[in-house]
Amino acid sequence: MTRVLSCLPLALSLLSSTALAGPPVQGADGDGLVLDCQINGQSERFAISDGAMADGSGTLQVLAEDLYVLTRDGTTYVIDPTGVQIDHGPDQGKWDCVEVTGEAALTGGAPDAHMMARLVELEGEVANLSTALNAARGDRQAAILMRDAASGARDAAAAELAEAQAEIEDLMARNAAQEASRAALRDQLAQAEAELAAAETQLAVMSSDFDGLLGTFLTQRERIAELQGLLDEARANAAEAQVEMETLGGDLNAALARLAVEQAGRAEAEAELSALQAGLEQNDDAPAPEEEPATDDSAASDAAPEPEAALQDDATTAPEPDPQDTGGASFDADAALAEVNAADLSPIARAALVAAIEQARANPAMLQEVTQRLRNALSQ
Repeated sequence: MTRVLSCLPLALSLLSSTALAGPPVQGADGDGLVLDCQINGQSERFAISDGAMADGSGTLQVLAEDLYVLTRDGTTYVIDPTGVQIDHGPDQGKWDCVEVTGEAALTGGAPDAHMMARLVELEGEVANLSTALNAARGDRQAAILMRDAASGARDAAAAELAEAQAEIEDLMARNAAQEASRAALRDQLAQAEAELAAAETQLAVMSSDFDGLLGTFLTQRERIAELQGLLDEARANAAEAQVEMETLGGDLNAALARLAVEQAGRAEAEAELSALQAGLEQNDDAPAPEEEPATDDSAASDAAPEPEAALQDDATTAPEPDPQDTGGASFDADAALAEVNAADLSPIARAALVAAIEQARANPAMLQEVTQRLRNALSQ
């Protein structure tokens, strides 16, 4: 594609005007600067005179000696004798330039007819080239847009392809998992069928066992009914035994009361007997009294036998020692147990007496009560 020098948009018809007549644009020797630059493979000329572009295009700023900034069509050019720096666009970058001096620079003077014709021809060519350039720029921009769209479509297609690939892999994984699940279900079904067959066999065995257990249950229920009758009879016997025990308890309490009265009387008699014996001993130890008249001796002889007679009366009225009396310090629990076991007693009475003897063995305060109970039971 042919490149048109965008830095020279000046209509060529202006070159025929007298405005360009006059002194030539100076190179390095004057106040001007003419540079031929190779930009992106194309040659462009920058002509600077008196702090402005000689062709009047763009806005030129002088930063320092031989250092200029040109703003044209939204593009910034930093120009110095060694090159030009373009900030953006397709020509962005640093490009080398060569300073034009002497006769190579533009010269003034009035153009002749041949030059004017050539200028008109060149003007037409420039117009055609400008049109072609604009079309090419449009085509280029469209191509860029198409390229960007194609790139975006390619990226979208790649993303869709990756997503589809991921979905395919996911479906394959799901299919494999489902196949494994179906295989596991088939195994479970086979196992369940085997378990069902075993359960049916076991059910048949259990049915047979149940029939046997049912017969056993009926037999046991009849046995339980018999045992319930025996239990009711035993409860009735126990109630009778309880009544008998309560009766024996009442009799035992009455006997204990009688024994207490008897023991109190015997203790009182023994005390009186001891007192009489002490009185007799004192009388034996006393000196013989002086002889008194016969009347006194007869009276004394009549009165003397009274204590002895009283002693004999007390000895007669006092109860004789009972060989079965185990009260006091002479209580022998083992001997009492032997007598109870040898006696002809009912089981309830024997058990009550054995318990009472064991209590008396541990608690001496109960000796009198237990002794009386033994006496009453063994005397019956």
